[in-house]
Amino acid sequence: MFKTFLVVCVISADTILNTGNAVQDFYWRDYAHGIIPDDAFEGKPGIYIGQAYFKNGGLLPAAIYPYTNAAVAIYDTRREIKEHIKILCSRDRRKFYWEAINFTNNNEGDLANAVVGGFQHEQNLLIGVAKHDGKWKIGKVKPDGKTDAKGLFVWTEEGKHLRLVDCFLLKYNQTASVDYIFDVRSS
Repeated sequence: MFKTFLVVCVISADTILNTGNAVQDFYWRDYAHGIIPDDAFEGKPGIYIGQAYFKNGGLLPAAIYPYTNAAVAIYDTRREIKEHIKILCSRDRRKFYWEAINFTNNNEGDLANAVVGGFQHEQNLLIGVAKHDGKWKIGKVKPDGKTDAKGLFVWTEEGKHLRLVDCFLLKYNQTASVDYIFDVRSS
């Protein structure tokens, strides 16, 4: 009985003390080719969100296609990566959402809650998605800098990079309510 009371008190104290200090509950796992973790976030049907490391180039958001055992990222051109890949995961994938954004407008306020997916040249990169050439493509979003450098970068059929100013930005709602079940049994 005392153990049950103590556990309930600790959980209640933690809830009271941490209200307002919401923590983003997502993380990056190593991607073992072809094996999608149960807690992986599927950005679009059949496409997962990854990070790919490029020596001297940064850590770039990438699209993971499990049926090809590879990820695709933009680093000057379309690059297919088969190693040094991470996959985006969360215990509660319902907190992720896509929000439309247009990078021709002043969009500073539109970047709130955006998920940082990597970095390149001392700049944080966000994660975006758009339909291009009839396919959903997930890529890096450059949110800072000159207006003509902002946007989602994806690839063309020829493998060249392409900047899109209209896209969807991945965001995370850290204040969404989630029901957790605590098993508080005394032994």
